[in-house]
Amino acid sequence: MKLSLLVSPLCESALRAAIIARRVAKDLNVEFEEISVTEERGEKLALRLRVTLLPVYIIDGRLVHQGVLEEDRLREMLKKQGDGS
Repeated sequence: MKLSLLVSPLCESALRAAIIARRVAKDLNVEFEEISVTEERGEKLALRLRVTLLPVYIIDGRLVHQGVLEEDRLREMLKKQGDGS
């Protein structure tokens, strides 16, 4: 499983979310990547997914949430995905 987080370096809450997401991914042994919307790849991804709010949580290529998630909710979502639910 892979968790990607789409962020902006200009958005403090998105950057804080990245710190939490990185920690949770490490704890759950989930691959993690942070993608900036200021880079071409991130910009294209944001347009393709029709992003309206950062950060954006993407699990295995599928957008699962826009906006900041609390740590407990993120853990719950990742565990559920890992169970194949």
